[in-house]
Amino acid sequence: MTFEEPNLIVKPLVLLPSEQKGLPPTEVEKEIRFIIENIVNKSNSEIINNEEAMEKIKELGGDLIIIVFACNFHIQSNLP
Repeated sequence: MTFEEPNLIVKPLVLLPSEQKGLPPTEVEKEIRFIIENIVNKSNSEIINNEEAMEKIKELGGDLIIIVFACNFHIQSNLP
């Protein structure tokens, strides 16, 4: 299952900076993409050597450094 899977919604419990600013969903999606591509599953040295990633980590703050997610699976059912 991937982040693009329509039956999986993964949402950080703390609002992202773009959400806190009330930016449109396209901007929130850009921020999520940046985090996935530049921080998630990267080594410490890769992150440290990526100036933009380091700025984003500072912007995210301590509440999102330890990322807590709520997951919601949408399962289609024929139950009444």
